[in-house]
Amino acid sequence: MIITSGVLNALRTALRDEFRTRMADIDAKPIWKLLATIITSSTKSNTYGWLGAFPQLRKWVGDRVIKDIAEFAYQIVNEKYESTLGVDRTDIEDDSLGQYRVLAREMADEFERFMNRNVAALISGGFTNLCYDGQKFFDTAHPV
Repeated sequence: MIITSGVLNALRTALRDEFRTRMADIDAKPIWKLLATIITSSTKSNTYGWLGAFPQLRKWVGDRVIKDIAEFAYQIVNEKYESTLGVDRTDIEDDSLGQYRVLAREMADEFERFMNRNVAALISGGFTNLCYDGQKFFDTAHPV
């Protein structure tokens, strides 16, 4: 097989499709999504000024009680992660690409494990690491 840009584009498309298909399968019940919120970002960092802003509900008796918004700001600097799958030229030339479909699906599985590891690390550090308001994340004196 002669390797052309068309062949490489078709291979790239097929591997991306395998990855996306597997991600859709995994996405049915991701553990980490039960504990984390996805917020898309197009900047180097995000500042969350709304944390702690919503007052607790109370039984409505008498007049409405307007609560002041809690003023917290928490900045998270975005980090970049990657995992690059190399394809051997000989495998393209010999049309032996079936193994790469499996590897593309494995990349999706690794993404799921990566997210679970990170959320688990945040939770396990919740008794020692500080939250946006300066208190430990799991703290009986936590105001929210």
